[in-house]
Amino acid sequence: MPIGYKIGNYKATAKITLYKEEANAIAKSLPPGMRLQDIPPFPIIVKYEKDGDIVKDVIHNCKFKNNATTSRQNEGSIEISYDLFTTHISWNV
Repeated sequence: MPIGYKIGNYKATAKITLYKEEANAIAKSLPPGMRLQDIPPFPIIVKYEKDGDIVKDVIHNCKFKNNATTSRQNEGSIEISYDLFTTHISWNV
């Protein structure tokens, strides 16, 4: 039987996967010389179904950490994954 618990430091993590066409469209919309990493922090709103309810989470202050970390071809589409910096996530808002 447990006699207690400890809460460690909280570290939010996030990753986003985009189709190559989406990543190209974002890059093309940036001013010359600007990288994905230079985009100001932005929120990502995530909605999904869980046990018949629609749940909404918000990933706050997202920034691209680096260029694409992985890519893969899936049924003719190329998917590119990016690691994101985020300060925190609001769950079920």
